[in-house]
Amino acid sequence: MKDLKDLDMHLKTSSLLVSFLFINALSAQNLILSENRQDILDYSKEKIKEDSNKLSKDWINSITYSYVQNDGDTINRSNKSLISINQPIFKSGGIYYAIKYASSLKDSNNILVNLEEKELIKNATNLLFNIQRKNLLIQKQNLILKSNLIEIKQKQESVLNGLLDISFLNTAILENNKQKENLLDLEFQNIKLSNNFNNLTAKRPHEFTLPLLKLVNKKDYLKNNIYIKQSKAATKTKNYLKGIVQSKYLPTVNANYAYTNNHTTNTESNNYGFSIVVPLNFGVFNDISSSKIDYLKSKTQEKITKRVEKNFLSTAYAKLNMIDKKIELTKDNIESFKILLSQMEELQKAGLKTKDDVVILANSKDAETLDTKIFSIDRQIELLELYSRVDNAI
Repeated sequence: MKDLKDLDMHLKTSSLLVSFLFINALSAQNLILSENRQDILDYSKEKIKEDSNKLSKDWINSITYSYVQNDGDTINRSNKSLISINQPIFKSGGIYYAIKYASSLKDSNNILVNLEEKELIKNATNLLFNIQRKNLLIQKQNLILKSNLIEIKQKQESVLNGLLDISFLNTAILENNKQKENLLDLEFQNIKLSNNFNNLTAKRPHEFTLPLLKLVNKKDYLKNNIYIKQSKAATKTKNYLKGIVQSKYLPTVNANYAYTNNHTTNTESNNYGFSIVVPLNFGVFNDISSSKIDYLKSKTQEKITKRVEKNFLSTAYAKLNMIDKKIELTKDNIESFKILLSQMEELQKAGLKTKDDVVILANSKDAETLDTKIFSIDRQIELLELYSRVDNAI
């Protein structure tokens, strides 16, 4: 019973964490992954930043420097330094699309890293919930075993008094052994969950407070859904890439400059100008059509993603409704047990029932109370699945 009171106090304390940004509270407790896992994510973000900066400058051609030395007779011997650049200054929108593509690809890749981070945090939080759930199941299993021992004792007395066939006692003993095995399984599963949790974080499960989540409304869910955002970002990136492909086959204006220093004659020369390049390629229409198809495919996938997320939310609401009904049914059972327990205590006082009968009924009531806690955790786990799909929620 002390464990039940502790859990009640725990949930009341956790209610302070009811927030759409609940993982921020967990972050304050350093739940956000182990140092090594966080480093991997940070490295990924840094790489995305550097790759994007490089990609945004890819349209800028290199400045080349060369040194030429000709060895021969005195007349033909020379030493020259050359600096040259051939830089596009107009690519029919290609420069604009290249810069926008680099920025859009960066945003899209950052969302993917964010998804990876959210998934890891969700898994860690899910493990916390399941560890608590297993603790409650272990408490419930111990109540079952206590009641079983009383029932075995009662059956032993009935067998010895010739009131019951021994087969009933054998069945009760075998059933009790199965329940003991179930308890061992639950304890092992809890150890496994704790070890899995330690693979993600640097602290132990008991060092964290469980969050208490509230229902995400449909509008916020769809507006901030990370998968929908990722799909939109991918479509935006494909659109800019389509522009880059199209610009490849349109006129380009290049600025040219060349500087030469003849060290032998100690003379310098500067040449500059511009050139216009019009590419002619037999595969132009195929390449452009392919990029358009890729863009349209991404647009269609975006619609599919929206539909999938709407259905996911609808399924989650249905499951939450089912869990709520289970909680209400269990509460009704508890009220029934309270009435029966009160009657049983009166019968015990009158000498019509034994103390063991009262204990068995009390254990059944306490087991139902634990079930309400278990169902509540099931509800939190389902809400966690929703939160993990909402941007800035995890």
